[in-house]
Amino acid sequence: MNAKQKTDNYEFPASRWWWGVVRRLSEHFVLAHLIICSVVFLSVPLYATETLVLYEFTGNTNSPTAKHDSIVASHFGISPSVVITYGSTGTWPGSGTPYVERTGTGSWNDTEQTGARHWLFSLEGSGGGAFSVSRVSFNFTRTTAGPDEFALEINGTTVATWSKTDTTIDTFSEDISNSEFENVESATIRIYGWVSDATGNGAFRIDDVKVEGSLKPSNPSDFTATVHDHQRIDLSWALNADDDDVMVAWNSSDDFGVPEDGETYSVDDELSGGGTILYSGNAIGFEHTGLDANVVYHYRAWSLTAEGDYSGGTGAATTTDNLPAPVAADATAIAVNQFTANWAAVGGATGYELDVSLHETFSVPGAALLSEGFEGDYPPAGWTHNSTDQSSTYAHEGTYSARLTAADDYLITPLIDEPHSLRFWSYTTKADPGVIVEYASDIAGPWTEFAESPFSGDTEQWNERVIDLTDLTDIYVKFRKSGSGNLYIDALKVAGADDPSLLSEYAAREIAGGETTSAAVTGLVSATTYYYRLRATNATSTSGNSGLVEVQTLPMPAPEAQAAENITSGTFDAGWSVVAAATGYRLDVARNNEFTDFVPGYENCDVGNVTTHTVTGLYASVTYYYRVRAYDGGSASVSSGTQSVTTTLKPEPANHATGLNASTVTHRTIVLNWADAVEGILPDGYLVRGSVNGFDGIPVPVDGVNVANSTTWSGGQYANKINQGIGADILTQLQPEQTYCFKLFPYANQFSTIDYKTDGDVPQIMITTTAAPFEDMEDASKTAYAAGDVELKSGWWHFDDALLGITASDKRLDQRSARIRNLGSISMLFDVENIGRISVEHADYGADAGGRFVIECSEDGGVSWFQLGSEIECGTILQTVSVRLLQPLNGRLRIRKTAAVGEESRINIDNIRLDPPGERGTVFFLR
Repeated sequence: MNAKQKTDNYEFPASRWWWGVVRRLSEHFVLAHLIICSVVFLSVPLYATETLVLYEFTGNTNSPTAKHDSIVASHFGISPSVVITYGSTGTWPGSGTPYVERTGTGSWNDTEQTGARHWLFSLEGSGGGAFSVSRVSFNFTRTTAGPDEFALEINGTTVATWSKTDTTIDTFSEDISNSEFENVESATIRIYGWVSDATGNGAFRIDDVKVEGSLKPSNPSDFTATVHDHQRIDLSWALNADDDDVMVAWNSSDDFGVPEDGETYSVDDELSGGGTILYSGNAIGFEHTGLDANVVYHYRAWSLTAEGDYSGGTGAATTTDNLPAPVAADATAIAVNQFTANWAAVGGATGYELDVSLHETFSVPGAALLSEGFEGDYPPAGWTHNSTDQSSTYAHEGTYSARLTAADDYLITPLIDEPHSLRFWSYTTKADPGVIVEYASDIAGPWTEFAESPFSGDTEQWNERVIDLTDLTDIYVKFRKSGSGNLYIDALKVAGADDPSLLSEYAAREIAGGETTSAAVTGLVSATTYYYRLRATNATSTSGNSGLVEVQTLPMPAPEAQAAENITSGTFDAGWSVVAAATGYRLDVARNNEFTDFVPGYENCDVGNVTTHTVTGLYASVTYYYRVRAYDGGSASVSSGTQSVTTTLKPEPANHATGLNASTVTHRTIVLNWADAVEGILPDGYLVRGSVNGFDGIPVPVDGVNVANSTTWSGGQYANKINQGIGADILTQLQPEQTYCFKLFPYANQFSTIDYKTDGDVPQIMITTTAAPFEDMEDASKTAYAAGDVELKSGWWHFDDALLGITASDKRLDQRSARIRNLGSISMLFDVENIGRISVEHADYGADAGGRFVIECSEDGGVSWFQLGSEIECGTILQTVSVRLLQPLNGRLRIRKTAAVGEESRINIDNIRLDPPGERGTVFFLR
């Protein structure tokens, strides 16, 4: 005990107020309250021991007599809540006694102790102090019919029970050693009685109720912790009534030790049991700085007397703000494929996260899973409804909306897989019914209402509603109306999850160092717009995103074209300078500097990521021009400057071609073939010259005179230049049974420097085309299988499930052949006379197989048909079938496909020849 304290009539230092009012506490306190009173003390260790006389009655009055004028009930927060009853009779000393008795229909026979009749005292000290209860005593008695079992309870814990059967005045006194009643802020004392085994109607009286305990100084009041930002919390308090100093500690949890009286603590000292001393002094506030973001900080404050005694302590807690978002600054050091991102440092950050994207939203919007404006058929396909309809009264978009009129009308979407968000617009009439939105995995339910639902407030206006569907899969969505009035729904959209759109190397790219304010962003493409943002981070927090910064990389610079090297008569090496950011180059080579006459294969030719390229396929002694562009994944540069190069002059070819022949001869076509010259000076190409006037009608070419191609046989002459390496010339649109002569001259160079080899044995060949067939399918067009009439060279034909094929898969001798599918046919719409033999070229179409057909004739204008010969099977190449007739035919023909129906058995028919009687051929049919 402090030296200034006394066990009887002790004094406090003049500077202290006990709970803000009392400078001197006397031995007893007389406070009136029969049912409810309260006192609060501070935590251990205690520095004063007191006896509180809660009730002492000396007369027939509603107020007890106070022994000390300086003490009033409010000092302990005591205020009666039940009227006390007094009487003028009884065995108490004095003229009046308080009592509790059975009234009305009740009795003392309450076997449930918790419901027994009782005296209740609630103690709560003003000023925020704490106390410990060490003893409770009082005088008591009962009337004959009063209770015979009694108990004392503190804060809900029974500390004593006893029995009394006589009517004498007894004294109850009980030492309280339970730790639950130490350092409490309030205590409720209940004294109650009941009759154990009979019904009682008497009274239970008490007097001189005393509570002994120990008191501590009051806490600082109004102790609060207010967050200032992510690194600072402001603490504030009011000094207690005695203006005692204040000591504050902090901890990461709400676990604090108890400061020991007489012990001095310094800032940063640790309390046994938890807590670090933060402040000690007589101020009324403190700024706790240097904190971590987004962390809960706990505080406890004690009043500290000059004698070294501590109050029970009062607590507060709060959470620091999250790290603030960095302030992003404009990019610097912008180049073709990189830039530097910049920002301002954030205090408390230990690093940053950097995002770089090609999209301003840093995401690609999710795919539209469902979009419905209720403009078409109602209900829309896949939707389910009950009594709803399509209305043009109100529409947010277009003309119509969905209308729900009766209560509990509903409209259900089709099944939606992996939805992410739902948006719709709603409108209600003046009755303003509610919009209830629910979901279920089965259309039969059960249905769960979304957290955002119900929606209201749409009266006579369209409002957009948004619902989060994240983490839901395979759901139906139901719109349901509650209340009266009409509900309209329109412009509904369900979207899938947005796809992040971040560069793979810059998706939350970690950048170490809280003081770092820039980072290089590399590996980009030229002339492209990028966006970047940042977040500050530390061990406990990640800020929100900074503002958005837009930056465009520079265009790709053009390379510098360099002079050609390794020039020959047919090649040269084009070269150019390196462009550091390029991933490849595109080369143009042309015969004019306007680049309108490109060398084949060299218009925007992608040559890869190289700086030289050998240009081939050129003519000797010709001037060429080239330019180049650099590119990356974003864009290509402008063209470089133009370089010109002239190929060298090539000597006359050393040798002629060999093996000149005609591999194909028809009535319209000749295909010439030869083997290119070898060894020595090779030709650049070959001049094929032809004439219908014999070999002497073919002019010999002259060096230096370019012979222009002429393939229309104007004046009976033909000329065509074929490059070395092809070895063939295909001549079409020739005349049947015409004799053609050809010579083949190799040449080198081109135009004015062309040099022909005309000496030696010039290859030559004479060829006569075959006679024209009756029908070669060449003079008309039909591109669909639908039945129709076609005018061919021979006359009008009817095509049924047939067309004129011109594709590479059509087997044909020239440009066209008939293609027949299923059970189709081609038939004459005219008659012919004196036919003795019929020949037909036939084959399966493309890769089809198994095609079959028959040849039929009609002598009554197509009314009836009879078959000539047997069924004919097609093969993979064109073959000729001939039918020789013993008796001449006068009538018309039909070729009808007979194989199984299906695309897999299409056939081609070409070059139908009709010969008069007497021509040789296989006999298939005798008439």
